This record gives sequence, C-alpha cells and structure tokens, in this order.
Amino acid sequence: MRASSTAGVVFVATMFFVGCAQSPSPTMASSGVTAPTSAQVAPGASYDGSGPWHFNVIFSSISGEELGRGEGDITFTQDLDGNLHATVLDGPADPRPTVVTLTRKGLGQKITYKMSSLEPHTDCDEDVSGPAQIDIATDTLTARLTGTQEGCMRVVWSITATKTGV
Repeated sequence: MRASSTAGVVFVATMFFVGCAQSPSPTMASSGVTAPTSAQVAPGASYDGSGPWHFNVIFSSISGEELGRGEGDITFTQDLDGNLHATVLDGPADPRPTVVTLTRKGLGQKITYKMSSLEPHTDCDEDVSGPAQIDIATDTLTARLTGTQEGCMRVVWSITATKTGV
C-alpha cells in the first residue's frame, strides 16, 4: 500500500508541476487557414441600410383600437456596427426633432434590430420601441413598437417601410 500511495502523490505532484510550467494560454498549430470574416459567415453581414426609406405606420391603442395611419419618408445613416440612425424634423423650425435608431441584433436574410423612436414633448415624451426586422432580399422593414405617445397615451405602432434609394 505504501508504494501505491507514494506513486499517487508523485503522479499528482508531477501533473501539478507540468501544468504550472505550461504556457497560461493555449496554442494551436498553424494550419495556414485564416478565420472567416463576418461577411463570409452569414448573409446580411455586409448589408447597407443607409439611404432613403418610405414608411407606413398604423397607430393603435394598447387594446387594439386603430387610432390613425401615417406615411412618410426617412433617411437613415449606418454606423460601423450596422446600426441605423435618423433625425426627423417636422419643419425647419421644429424645436423637437424625432430621433429614430435601429440597433442591430443579428445577421441573416432577415436582420433583426431593436428599433426606438424618441421625441421630447412638454407633457409626455413620445417614446416607443420594440423589435424590427429588415428582409435584405426585398429591402423591406417591419416593426412593432410599443410605448407612450404625446399626451401620455400607451400606443402600438405597426410599421412597414421600403428602401427607395436602391
């Protein structure tokens, strides 16, 4: 028994010293292959959503009652992370610009985003956000945003938009 326990202690001590003597970071043998870039990995990685878009929106109450419809044009810029940004003025003297942001969350044929729209008001800010998706094959955006609208009303916005500067 004494030889077995001594051999076990020597084995554990050897493993400890060999483990401590090794480099703290693992290394891999070079195979001459480079890692794929994000553009090579998934569709949509190089998608450029900047430019003009035409949108339609249906405004509804939280209970589903349609409150109105609207349409218009918006121009997005895209940052290096693929996020889209726009500032919209109702007119040249508009003191309350609307800031719209789409924060990229994924890749693929249908790119997912978190969309938000914020416009300051004296009584209650317009502040809506929710999931959005761009189908890169058709340059079509769909989104369902919830939050508060001017007047502090809880609302749902159902948005569809098409890129017009293609």
